Amino acid sequence: PDELYFEEGDIIYITDMSDTNWWKGTSKGRTGLIPSNYVAEQAESIDNPLHEAAKRGNLSWLRECLDNGVGVNGLDKAGSTALYWACHGGHKDVVEVLFTQPNVELNQQNKLGDTALHAAAWKGYADIVQLLLGKG
Repeated sequence: PDELYFEEGDIIYITDMSDTNWWKGTSKGRTGLIPSNYVAEQAESIDNPLHEAAKRGNLSWLRECLDNGVGVNGLDKAGSTALYWACHGGHKDVVEVLFTQPNVELNQQNKLGDTALHAAAWKGYADIVQLLLGKG
């Protein structure tokens, strides 16, 4: 791939850091290479952006993450998925968008053994419980 051009303030999703000098990233639907030293020195890093969007119920950021190739089944430090956090927060619209993704994992257990269904039920979100049960 060619070098990825971007402007100050653009969000860049790093997808491959295997080369120490050039990282592969995606921004605004375009993919390319970025000098790793620039990213390390200039950029603010957000671990698990899809999880953060799901926790906050931020639908536009969630869609941006998905459009830029952020994996729907990635795990955070607690072993939870974005779907878990959407269910935990009662964000039904986020859950519905995550359901549109192919291969979204419904029954992934985090390090405590909890699933998205556990989170929705524990927090009392009956509408999300019904969605999850209907999905599988």
